Amino acid sequence: MGSWTFVITMGKKEYNRSSKTKEKPRIMKNVDSEKRKKEIIIELESTIIDLGVDHLPTFGGKYEGGIHLQQISDEIAPCIYDLKEYNYKFRNFLEIGAAAGGNTYLFNQFFDFDVSIIVDDNRHKKHGMRKETLKDVNYKEFIGDSHSKEAIDYLESLQLNYDIIFIDGDHSYAGVKKDFETFKQFLNYKGFVIFHDSAANTQVKPFVDELKEEAKSFSIIDNDKHPIKLFGDYVGKEKRLGITIFQIYTIPKGRSNDGM
Repeated sequence: MGSWTFVITMGKKEYNRSSKTKEKPRIMKNVDSEKRKKEIIIELESTIIDLGVDHLPTFGGKYEGGIHLQQISDEIAPCIYDLKEYNYKFRNFLEIGAAAGGNTYLFNQFFDFDVSIIVDDNRHKKHGMRKETLKDVNYKEFIGDSHSKEAIDYLESLQLNYDIIFIDGDHSYAGVKKDFETFKQFLNYKGFVIFHDSAANTQVKPFVDELKEEAKSFSIIDNDKHPIKLFGDYVGKEKRLGITIFQIYTIPKGRSNDGM
């Protein structure tokens, strides 16, 4: 992946991260000002750009290659920042649609999950790179249709709940809705569901907009009836794919709750 270093100072705290040392990055608390927050996010963007993207015309960046990340830097950087600022030790990560594995790699560098689970049909032309990209990541994968009974049976067999579920698979309206309705049962209480392409994709956006409308009824007092809360919406300045995060206040059924 090449070496990269990322230094952030927040108040009196500082960390260094280098791929050579395998040291995991951590964003510290106590941000002094909104200006400093912006500076940190810019540093994050720079670090992410150095990792390489899947396709320059779509995602921007410096070069195609590296981890073949399918993210726009000024969308994913503030997304990661806000999740880190939530200040919770996320344990398990589920990703629907992983391609070359760049997004799984990126999230593991910042959140150091106990385990990451991937559900992917391996139709992306660069899926064969995933094993190399994730060679230092503790992950398991199901290869097949995310809507299949086999996929659900596989996740049931793991007996895990997830703190973050990242949905970037079937981009049809019916497909993204099915993924959400299927996999939210595996989410921890107050866990996060992240949708990619929530601004640009004409099939994903309408479903995400429906969830945003539902989230307007969220109440901390009455969250058993209205459990969906909008956590963050991230759209790039020049390239605009969109990332939207919802926090779900539903206790998972049939498994112990490890939620926040």
